[in-house]
Amino acid sequence: MCSVCSFAFCANCNKTYHGTSKCYEEPKEPHKPEETSEDLLIKPPETDEGMRALMDDYSTGSKERLHLLERRYGRQTLLHTVEKHVSDKWITVNTKPCPHCFSPIQKEGGCSILLCAHCRRRFDWNLGPF
Repeated sequence: MCSVCSFAFCANCNKTYHGTSKCYEEPKEPHKPEETSEDLLIKPPETDEGMRALMDDYSTGSKERLHLLERRYGRQTLLHTVEKHVSDKWITVNTKPCPHCFSPIQKEGGCSILLCAHCRRRFDWNLGPF
């Protein structure tokens, strides 16, 4: 054991202490990670059409259907994916990218000359950068 940092190591190989077993042994059989419930989940659809169908199914389905979808995709994954999809759609429809740094900008009214909150550069909403 190191007197400075208290790290326990093998005096022969200088790796983490491994007791009386040899410094290096070939694994006898490949290690298979245990299957968790997360490994059994299905990935949500990646296409707009598939996401729209999943959102419709999730929002209008019966309690049994909701439980089935949550078991299939995982509740947190399902909610996060649907929320992200809706958010991305909203950003696409309601914002324009800053012509300098490409951050999404929303115009809520007033003059068409805007100041990007991210890069602090001015641009005209209708024409682009100065």
